[in-house]
Amino acid sequence: MNSLHEHSPSQKWYDKKWLVTLLLILFFPIGLYALWKSTIISKKWKIAISAAFGLAIVLSLFVPSPPVPQRQSVTTPSNIPNIKERLQAELEGIKKFKGSEFYNSIDALKIELAALAAWAILINAGENAVDSNTRNLARKLKEKVIELQLKEFPTMRKHYARLINQNPKVHSLEATCYGEANEIIELRSNMFRSSDFVNTLHTQIKELLTMFRFKEVRYKQSKASTRYISFTLNAQPDFELVILQN
Repeated sequence: MNSLHEHSPSQKWYDKKWLVTLLLILFFPIGLYALWKSTIISKKWKIAISAAFGLAIVLSLFVPSPPVPQRQSVTTPSNIPNIKERLQAELEGIKKFKGSEFYNSIDALKIELAALAAWAILINAGENAVDSNTRNLARKLKEKVIELQLKEFPTMRKHYARLINQNPKVHSLEATCYGEANEIIELRSNMFRSSDFVNTLHTQIKELLTMFRFKEVRYKQSKASTRYISFTLNAQPDFELVILQN
C-alpha cells in the first residue's frame, strides 16, 4: 500500500521520498523545505533528519574538507532504489506537472529548477543502467523533460522579471524580458548611473540569471534611456538537462 501511494501520478513533488532524499543530499536548503512541506513524512522523522543535518553542518565548520574536483556530468547517486520503477512513476507523474505552482516567488522558481535537476539525475542513472528496458524508460523520460523545459524556461524567465517588479524590497528596481523566449532581461534603476555599482551587482546575480538561462542582461537607468551596460551570460540552451552545482 505504501509504494502505491508513493508512486501516485498526482502526488506532489515534495511527497516523493526519493526526491526529498536527493534534495537533502544535493541541494540542502531546498531539501529541507521539501522535508517540512511533505505530508507523508512524520513530524518525528522531520525533526530527527533536520537535527542530523544541522549537526553535520556544524561539524563541517570545524573539520576541513578535502578539495572536490569539478564535475561536468550529472551526478548519478548509487543509492537510488528501484530505478526502473521510479522512471515508470515519473513518466506518469510528469503528465501532472504544473509549473504554475512555482510562479509565486523567486524561491519557488528555484525549487522548480531543483525538481528539473532531480529528473536529470534519475535520467542519467537510468541511461547508465545495465537493463535495456530501464535505459529505454530513461530515454522516454528525457524526451518528456526536454519538452517540458522548452516550455517552462521562457515562462520562468517571464515570471522572474514579474516577481522583481512586485517585490516591495526592491521598489527602486524594474525588470522587463525581451526576445522570443524571454532570454534577455533588462534591469532598470537610478543606481545604475555608476558602472562600478553595475559591475558589483552583476557579479552577485549573474549566477542566478544563468541558472534561469538568460542569455543577456542589460542595466539601464530608466526605460526612456537609450544607453545601457550589457553582459552576455554563458547559459545552457533550454533543452539541456539541468545540472545544479553544489
